[in-house]
Amino acid sequence: EEKKATITDSEDTTATPEQEETFTEEKQEEKATATESEDTNATLEQEETPTEEKQEKTDVDVVKVEDTPKKFVSGRQVFIFIQETIVLIGKAKAEIGFKLLLEAALTADTMAFGDDEPNFAPVAYELLSQSYSIYEESISEPNAQQRCVTAMIGTILTCRSLSESNYESLITKTAQCSAKLSKKTDQCQMVAECAHLFFPVGGAVKYSKPQRALECLQRSLKLADAATSANPGHMYLFVDLLEHYLYFLEKKNPVVTAAYVAGLGALIKEYLRNATDARAVLGAKNHFISLVKEIKRKKAVKETADLFAAVEIDTAGL
Repeated sequence: EEKKATITDSEDTTATPEQEETFTEEKQEEKATATESEDTNATLEQEETPTEEKQEKTDVDVVKVEDTPKKFVSGRQVFIFIQETIVLIGKAKAEIGFKLLLEAALTADTMAFGDDEPNFAPVAYELLSQSYSIYEESISEPNAQQRCVTAMIGTILTCRSLSESNYESLITKTAQCSAKLSKKTDQCQMVAECAHLFFPVGGAVKYSKPQRALECLQRSLKLADAATSANPGHMYLFVDLLEHYLYFLEKKNPVVTAAYVAGLGALIKEYLRNATDARAVLGAKNHFISLVKEIKRKKAVKETADLFAAVEIDTAGL
């Protein structure tokens, strides 16, 4: 009986065909799921690989950039680049190029006095010389010429690093440019301004040629006479020159004396009296009267009384 019972139990544990079919389907599903999981993992690994390679490549690039030595650019090389760029601008806009060179020269002049900088004085002189080349070759319009010469004078008086020989070379060129201007009135005004280049006062320039300054003023007087003879309305040129003479007298130019000032004052007074068109010389007349008042004020001030004591100018009869 026990043997029979064991056989019966064995028969009970034997799977039916339906159970075997169900079991087979479950195994197939598990196998399919495992296959999909393996495919997904492989795909993820493939996706992660380029990112890791990219990151490694980026790290290598960073290392290369860090290891590359930085290229040193000197201040002179920068100014050479600036000069070449401005020259290109000057070919299209000559006056703009001219003034940009003056600005660059002033910058180089300022840098010439830096504690840790090389001497940029030669650079400043080179840029100024280049500006004269642009002026002579490309600027011919009268008003533009007058503006450029005015800028030349102001720039040279501002520079502090120029050697005496370079300074003298530049101011001589400036005086020549002033004498070659198209209009007599412009020539008169700019040559008179050049007198300040030969006897600079109170600035950084250490240069003094008082006789050359007087020569500029006398040259301007001749130009003023020629311009006024053609047009009485240019009488203002004489009065402007009187103001220049008074300035140099006060600044103690040894060759500009009270006699020159008094003589010019008498000449102006005579011109004003003989003027046929009072309206044309009205501005010059008012300016002259104001200067005479200034002379009287200078005589009353202790610091300048001795300098102006011998200057005798009056406005009687005007």
